[in-house]
Amino acid sequence: MNDLKQQRIQRKMLPPVSFEQAALLEIPELANRGEITNKEMDMIYLNHNCPWPKHITHAQNRIRPGVYKFSLDAEAFNDVAFTPAEPIIPETEEEMEIRIKERYKTMRVLLGSVAVNTINGVIIAGAPGLGKSFETNKILDENGVQFVFHRGYLKATHLFRLLWENRFAGQVIVLDDCDIWGDLTALNILKAALELKPTRPISWGSEKEFVDTDGESIPRTFDYEGSIVFLTNEKLGSLSSTKAGPHLAALDSRSMVLDLKIITPREIMCKVKMTVREEGMLRHGGIDHEAEEAILAFMEENANKMKEISLRTAEKIAVLYRMNPSDWGPLARTICLK
Repeated sequence: MNDLKQQRIQRKMLPPVSFEQAALLEIPELANRGEITNKEMDMIYLNHNCPWPKHITHAQNRIRPGVYKFSLDAEAFNDVAFTPAEPIIPETEEEMEIRIKERYKTMRVLLGSVAVNTINGVIIAGAPGLGKSFETNKILDENGVQFVFHRGYLKATHLFRLLWENRFAGQVIVLDDCDIWGDLTALNILKAALELKPTRPISWGSEKEFVDTDGESIPRTFDYEGSIVFLTNEKLGSLSSTKAGPHLAALDSRSMVLDLKIITPREIMCKVKMTVREEGMLRHGGIDHEAEEAILAFMEENANKMKEISLRTAEKIAVLYRMNPSDWGPLARTICLK
Protein backbone atom coordinates (compact mmCIF):
# COMPACT_ATOMS: atom_id res chain seq x y z
CA MET A 1 0.00 0.00 0.00
CA ASN A 2 1.46 3.40 -0.99
CA ASP A 3 2.02 6.13 1.62
CA LEU A 4 -0.73 8.41 0.30
CA LYS A 5 -3.37 5.67 0.49
CA GLN A 6 -2.22 4.66 3.97
CA GLN A 7 -2.45 8.28 5.17
CA ARG A 8 -5.96 8.57 3.73
CA ILE A 9 -7.12 5.44 5.57
CA GLN A 10 -5.55 6.56 8.85
CA ARG A 11 -7.12 10.00 8.49
CA LYS A 12 -10.58 8.49 7.94
CA MET A 13 -10.28 6.34 11.04
CA LEU A 14 -9.74 9.39 13.28
CA PRO A 15 -12.53 11.78 14.29
CA PRO A 16 -12.40 15.11 12.38
CA VAL A 17 -12.84 18.41 14.21
CA SER A 18 -16.11 19.37 12.49
CA PHE A 19 -18.56 18.35 9.78
CA GLU A 20 -17.01 20.91 7.44
CA GLN A 21 -13.52 19.50 7.86
CA ALA A 22 -14.84 15.96 7.37
CA ALA A 23 -16.63 17.14 4.23
CA LEU A 24 -13.45 18.64 2.78
CA LEU A 25 -11.53 15.44 3.54
CA GLU A 26 -14.16 13.43 1.67
CA ILE A 27 -14.96 15.91 -1.14
CA PRO A 28 -12.23 18.61 -1.49
CA GLU A 29 -14.08 20.42 -4.32
CA LEU A 30 -16.82 21.47 -1.87
CA ALA A 31 -14.62 24.42 -0.87
CA ASN A 32 -15.23 26.02 -4.27
CA ARG A 33 -18.58 24.50 -5.20
CA GLY A 34 -20.59 26.21 -2.44
CA GLU A 35 -23.31 23.57 -2.24
CA ILE A 36 -23.75 20.03 -0.95
CA THR A 37 -26.33 17.30 -1.56
CA ASN A 38 -28.26 15.20 0.96
CA LYS A 39 -26.55 12.08 -0.38
CA GLU A 40 -23.11 13.62 0.19
CA MET A 41 -24.04 14.65 3.75
CA ASP A 42 -25.23 11.12 4.51
CA MET A 43 -21.93 9.69 3.23
CA ILE A 44 -19.83 12.12 5.28
CA TYR A 45 -21.92 11.54 8.42
CA LEU A 46 -21.60 7.77 7.99
CA ASN A 47 -17.86 7.71 7.30
CA HIS A 48 -16.66 10.22 9.90
CA ASN A 49 -17.18 10.86 13.58
CA CYS A 50 -18.88 14.25 13.31
CA PRO A 51 -22.25 15.76 14.27
CA TRP A 52 -25.15 15.91 11.81
CA PRO A 53 -25.00 19.43 10.21
CA LYS A 54 -28.29 20.96 11.35
CA HIS A 55 -26.95 24.40 10.51
CA ILE A 56 -26.60 23.32 6.86
CA THR A 57 -29.97 21.57 6.54
CA HIS A 58 -31.88 24.58 7.89
CA ALA A 59 -34.82 25.26 5.52
CA GLN A 60 -33.57 28.75 4.67
CA ASN A 61 -30.27 27.31 3.39
CA ARG A 62 -31.90 25.04 0.81
CA ILE A 63 -30.91 25.90 -2.74
CA ARG A 64 -33.22 23.33 -4.36
CA PRO A 65 -34.70 19.97 -3.29
CA GLY A 66 -31.94 17.82 -1.78
CA VAL A 67 -29.25 20.52 -2.18
CA TYR A 68 -28.02 23.01 0.44
CA LYS A 69 -25.43 25.77 0.58
CA PHE A 70 -22.00 24.79 1.88
CA SER A 71 -19.64 27.33 3.38
CA LEU A 72 -16.88 27.60 5.96
CA ASP A 73 -18.21 31.01 6.99
CA ALA A 74 -20.62 31.02 9.97
CA GLU A 75 -22.40 34.13 8.62
CA ALA A 76 -23.41 32.20 5.50
CA PHE A 77 -25.85 30.11 7.54
CA ASN A 78 -29.24 31.24 8.84
CA ASP A 79 -29.33 28.72 11.68
CA VAL A 80 -28.49 30.44 14.97
CA ALA A 81 -27.40 27.07 16.37
CA PHE A 82 -24.22 27.24 14.29
CA THR A 83 -21.05 27.60 16.36
CA PRO A 84 -17.45 27.50 15.16
CA ALA A 85 -15.85 24.10 15.45
CA GLU A 86 -13.51 23.40 18.32
CA PRO A 87 -10.75 20.80 18.13
CA ILE A 88 -11.90 17.35 19.19
CA ILE A 89 -9.50 15.04 20.96
CA PRO A 90 -9.89 11.57 19.43
CA GLU A 91 -11.30 8.94 21.77
CA THR A 92 -8.95 6.21 22.84
CA GLU A 93 -9.99 2.60 22.28
CA GLU A 94 -10.58 2.22 26.03
CA GLU A 95 -12.79 5.34 26.21
CA MET A 96 -14.81 4.15 23.23
CA GLU A 97 -15.34 0.72 24.81
CA ILE A 98 -16.60 2.32 28.04
CA ARG A 99 -19.02 4.56 26.13
CA ILE A 100 -20.39 1.69 24.04
CA LYS A 101 -20.80 -0.55 27.09
CA GLU A 102 -22.74 2.20 28.88
CA ARG A 103 -25.12 2.56 25.93
CA TYR A 104 -25.78 -1.18 25.72
CA LYS A 105 -26.29 -1.27 29.49
CA THR A 106 -28.89 1.50 29.08
CA MET A 107 -30.49 -0.52 26.28
CA ARG A 108 -30.84 -3.55 28.57
CA VAL A 109 -32.37 -1.41 31.35
CA LEU A 110 -34.92 0.12 28.96
CA LEU A 111 -35.90 -3.24 27.50
CA GLY A 112 -36.25 -4.64 31.01
CA SER A 113 -38.63 -1.77 31.84
CA VAL A 114 -40.71 -2.51 28.76
CA ALA A 115 -40.83 -6.16 29.81
CA VAL A 116 -42.47 -5.26 33.13
CA ASN A 117 -44.75 -2.65 31.51
CA THR A 118 -43.08 0.30 33.28
CA ILE A 119 -42.66 2.28 30.06
CA ASN A 120 -44.82 2.27 26.93
CA GLY A 121 -42.19 2.50 24.25
CA VAL A 122 -38.52 2.45 23.36
CA ILE A 123 -36.85 3.51 20.12
CA ILE A 124 -33.33 2.13 19.68
CA ALA A 125 -31.20 3.34 16.77
CA GLY A 126 -27.83 2.00 15.70
CA ALA A 127 -25.82 0.60 12.83
CA PRO A 128 -27.02 -2.74 11.37
CA GLY A 129 -25.54 -6.04 12.46
CA LEU A 130 -24.55 -5.06 16.01
CA GLY A 131 -26.94 -7.22 18.03
CA LYS A 132 -29.99 -4.97 18.59
CA SER A 133 -32.47 -7.66 17.54
CA PHE A 134 -30.65 -10.46 19.38
CA GLU A 135 -30.40 -8.45 22.62
CA THR A 136 -34.07 -7.42 22.45
CA ASN A 137 -35.28 -10.96 21.82
CA LYS A 138 -33.06 -12.32 24.62
CA ILE A 139 -34.19 -9.82 27.29
CA LEU A 140 -37.91 -10.07 26.50
CA ASP A 141 -37.69 -13.87 26.41
CA GLU A 142 -35.83 -13.99 29.74
CA ASN A 143 -38.62 -11.92 31.30
CA GLY A 144 -41.34 -14.24 30.04
CA VAL A 145 -42.96 -11.48 27.99
CA GLN A 146 -45.60 -12.14 25.34
CA PHE A 147 -44.12 -10.38 22.32
CA VAL A 148 -44.22 -10.40 18.53
CA PHE A 149 -41.47 -9.40 16.09
CA HIS A 150 -42.34 -7.67 12.84
CA ARG A 151 -39.51 -7.14 10.36
CA GLY A 152 -39.37 -5.38 7.00
CA TYR A 153 -42.24 -3.72 5.15
CA LEU A 154 -45.06 -2.37 7.32
CA LYS A 155 -48.14 -0.52 6.11
CA ALA A 156 -50.15 1.71 8.41
CA THR A 157 -53.11 -0.65 8.08
CA HIS A 158 -51.07 -3.62 9.32
CA LEU A 159 -49.68 -1.53 12.21
CA PHE A 160 -53.29 -0.76 13.22
CA ARG A 161 -54.06 -4.50 13.15
CA LEU A 162 -50.91 -5.36 15.14
CA LEU A 163 -51.87 -2.90 17.85
CA TRP A 164 -55.35 -4.40 18.10
CA GLU A 165 -54.07 -7.98 18.33
CA ASN A 166 -51.50 -7.05 21.01
CA ARG A 167 -53.45 -4.36 22.84
CA PHE A 168 -53.36 -5.63 26.42
CA ALA A 169 -50.95 -4.61 29.19
CA GLY A 170 -47.90 -6.86 29.20
CA GLN A 171 -47.96 -7.51 25.44
CA VAL A 172 -45.04 -6.11 23.44
CA ILE A 173 -44.67 -5.39 19.72
CA VAL A 174 -41.12 -5.23 18.35
CA LEU A 175 -40.87 -3.34 15.05
CA ASP A 176 -37.49 -4.37 13.71
CA ASP A 177 -36.06 -2.13 10.98
CA CYS A 178 -39.48 -1.28 9.53
CA ASP A 179 -39.17 1.61 7.12
CA ILE A 180 -42.12 3.76 8.20
CA TRP A 181 -40.38 7.15 8.18
CA GLY A 182 -42.01 8.12 4.89
CA ASP A 183 -45.47 6.88 5.93
CA LEU A 184 -47.03 9.76 7.84
CA THR A 185 -50.18 7.76 8.60
CA ALA A 186 -48.13 5.02 10.30
CA LEU A 187 -46.14 7.64 12.21
CA ASN A 188 -49.33 9.26 13.48
CA ILE A 189 -50.68 5.88 14.67
CA LEU A 190 -47.34 5.17 16.37
CA LYS A 191 -47.49 8.56 18.14
CA ALA A 192 -50.94 7.72 19.50
CA ALA A 193 -49.76 4.29 20.70
CA LEU A 194 -46.75 5.76 22.54
CA GLU A 195 -48.57 8.44 24.52
CA LEU A 196 -47.44 8.58 28.16
CA LYS A 197 -50.66 7.13 29.54
CA PRO A 198 -51.57 3.62 30.74
CA THR A 199 -54.47 3.48 28.27
CA ARG A 200 -54.21 5.10 24.84
CA PRO A 201 -57.09 5.30 22.34
CA ILE A 202 -56.13 4.24 18.79
CA SER A 203 -58.37 5.35 15.94
CA TRP A 204 -58.63 4.75 12.20
CA GLY A 205 -60.62 7.54 10.63
CA SER A 206 -62.01 5.99 7.46
CA GLU A 207 -65.00 3.90 6.34
CA LYS A 208 -62.76 0.90 5.63
CA GLU A 209 -63.43 -2.04 7.94
CA PHE A 210 -60.54 -4.21 9.12
CA VAL A 211 -60.57 -7.79 10.37
CA ASP A 212 -57.98 -9.50 12.54
CA THR A 213 -56.25 -12.84 11.86
CA ASP A 214 -59.29 -14.68 13.32
CA GLY A 215 -61.63 -12.93 10.90
CA GLU A 216 -63.18 -10.78 13.63
CA SER A 217 -64.02 -7.15 12.90
CA ILE A 218 -61.65 -4.57 14.40
CA PRO A 219 -63.37 -1.49 15.86
CA ARG A 220 -62.34 1.82 14.36
CA THR A 221 -61.38 3.00 17.84
CA PHE A 222 -60.02 0.85 20.65
CA ASP A 223 -57.93 1.21 23.82
CA TYR A 224 -54.30 0.16 23.63
CA GLU A 225 -52.36 -0.74 26.81
CA GLY A 226 -49.38 -2.64 25.37
CA SER A 227 -45.80 -1.55 24.71
CA ILE A 228 -43.69 -1.04 21.59
CA VAL A 229 -39.98 -1.51 20.93
CA PHE A 230 -38.84 0.13 17.69
CA LEU A 231 -35.42 -0.93 16.34
CA THR A 232 -34.00 1.09 13.47
CA ASN A 233 -30.78 1.29 11.48
CA GLU A 234 -31.55 4.88 10.50
CA LYS A 235 -29.36 7.77 11.63
CA LEU A 236 -31.91 9.71 13.66
CA GLY A 237 -30.06 13.00 13.17
CA SER A 238 -30.35 12.71 9.40
CA LEU A 239 -34.16 12.49 9.61
CA SER A 240 -34.61 15.83 11.36
CA SER A 241 -34.76 17.77 8.07
CA THR A 242 -37.21 15.37 6.37
CA LYS A 243 -41.00 15.18 6.54
CA ALA A 244 -40.55 12.65 9.34
CA GLY A 245 -38.62 15.20 11.44
CA PRO A 246 -41.57 16.69 13.40
CA HIS A 247 -43.02 13.20 13.94
CA LEU A 248 -39.67 11.91 15.21
CA ALA A 249 -39.58 14.82 17.66
CA ALA A 250 -43.09 13.87 18.83
CA LEU A 251 -42.05 10.22 19.24
CA ASP A 252 -39.01 11.39 21.20
CA SER A 253 -41.23 13.25 23.67
CA ARG A 254 -43.54 10.24 24.08
CA SER A 255 -41.04 7.41 24.47
CA MET A 256 -37.49 6.58 25.48
CA VAL A 257 -35.16 7.14 22.52
CA LEU A 258 -31.70 5.61 22.64
CA ASP A 259 -29.20 6.32 19.89
CA LEU A 260 -26.36 3.83 20.33
CA LYS A 261 -24.10 6.31 18.48
CA ILE A 262 -22.06 3.61 16.82
CA ILE A 263 -21.62 5.14 13.39
CA THR A 264 -18.05 5.35 12.14
CA PRO A 265 -16.07 2.31 10.93
CA ARG A 266 -13.84 2.71 13.99
CA GLU A 267 -16.80 2.64 16.41
CA ILE A 268 -18.47 -0.30 14.68
CA MET A 269 -15.19 -2.23 14.65
CA CYS A 270 -14.78 -1.52 18.36
CA LYS A 271 -18.21 -3.03 19.10
CA VAL A 272 -17.49 -6.07 16.91
CA LYS A 273 -14.22 -6.76 18.75
CA MET A 274 -15.90 -6.39 22.15
CA THR A 275 -18.70 -8.83 21.31
CA VAL A 276 -16.49 -11.40 19.60
CA ARG A 277 -13.94 -11.44 22.42
CA GLU A 278 -16.22 -11.15 25.43
CA GLU A 279 -19.04 -13.42 24.29
CA GLY A 280 -16.93 -15.88 22.29
CA MET A 281 -19.44 -15.86 19.44
CA LEU A 282 -16.95 -17.38 16.96
CA ARG A 283 -15.49 -20.04 19.24
CA HIS A 284 -17.33 -22.97 17.80
CA GLY A 285 -16.79 -25.21 14.83
CA GLY A 286 -13.01 -24.92 14.84
CA ILE A 287 -12.59 -21.18 15.55
CA ASP A 288 -10.05 -21.01 18.38
CA HIS A 289 -8.64 -17.89 20.04
CA GLU A 290 -5.82 -17.53 17.49
CA ALA A 291 -8.21 -17.78 14.55
CA GLU A 292 -10.60 -15.37 16.25
CA GLU A 293 -7.86 -12.76 16.57
CA ALA A 294 -6.78 -13.31 12.96
CA ILE A 295 -10.35 -12.66 11.76
CA LEU A 296 -10.62 -9.47 13.85
CA ALA A 297 -7.23 -8.29 12.59
CA PHE A 298 -8.35 -8.86 8.99
CA MET A 299 -11.52 -6.84 9.57
CA GLU A 300 -9.70 -3.98 11.29
CA GLU A 301 -6.99 -3.80 8.62
CA ASN A 302 -9.63 -3.66 5.87
CA ALA A 303 -12.25 -1.59 7.73
CA ASN A 304 -12.49 1.08 5.04
CA LYS A 305 -12.86 -1.48 2.25
CA MET A 306 -15.49 -3.72 3.85
CA LYS A 307 -18.90 -4.04 2.22
CA GLU A 308 -20.26 -4.04 5.76
CA ILE A 309 -18.57 -3.99 9.16
CA SER A 310 -20.81 -5.99 11.47
CA LEU A 311 -21.10 -9.10 13.62
CA ARG A 312 -22.67 -10.80 10.60
CA THR A 313 -19.50 -10.13 8.60
CA ALA A 314 -17.38 -11.63 11.38
CA GLU A 315 -19.54 -14.76 11.28
CA LYS A 316 -19.31 -14.89 7.49
CA ILE A 317 -15.50 -14.75 7.60
CA ALA A 318 -15.53 -17.47 10.27
CA VAL A 319 -17.44 -19.71 7.82
CA LEU A 320 -14.78 -19.03 5.16
CA TYR A 321 -12.08 -19.85 7.71
CA ARG A 322 -13.69 -23.20 8.50
CA MET A 323 -13.95 -23.91 4.77
CA ASN A 324 -10.24 -23.31 4.19
CA PRO A 325 -8.20 -22.68 7.38
CA SER A 326 -4.87 -22.53 5.54
CA ASP A 327 -5.89 -19.99 2.88
CA TRP A 328 -9.06 -18.18 4.01
CA GLY A 329 -7.67 -14.65 3.48
CA PRO A 330 -8.12 -14.49 -0.33
CA LEU A 331 -11.64 -15.88 0.07
CA ALA A 332 -12.51 -13.23 2.63
CA ARG A 333 -11.08 -10.43 0.45
CA THR A 334 -13.10 -11.62 -2.54
CA ILE A 335 -16.37 -12.07 -0.66
CA CYS A 336 -16.30 -9.30 1.96
CA LEU A 337 -14.42 -6.36 0.41
CA LYS A 338 -15.78 -3.81 -2.02
